[in-house]
Amino acid sequence: MCVLHSGYYDWAKRAPSQRAVTNSRLIEQIMVIYRTSDCTYGRPRITVELADRGVRVNERPRPKGRGIRAVRCGKLEKCKLPIFV
Repeated sequence: MCVLHSGYYDWAKRAPSQRAVTNSRLIEQIMVIYRTSDCTYGRPRITVELADRGVRVNERPRPKGRGIRAVRCGKLEKCKLPIFV
């Protein structure tokens, strides 16, 4: 891939976009809700909890980004919640 050095360093110095900041905040809130529920809340309950906190999300609070990251609780191996990152 042919990329100019100056273009790369300009890109690397940029501040995160508004969408990236919003997505990281949403992921943090989802993780807090998930962990405080002892890893029992799924997507529907997390969506309701976010709405109760005043966060406007659609039915599937899925931040746009790349790939899927599985959140593991640490208690059981099957205690996973897929988070889209």
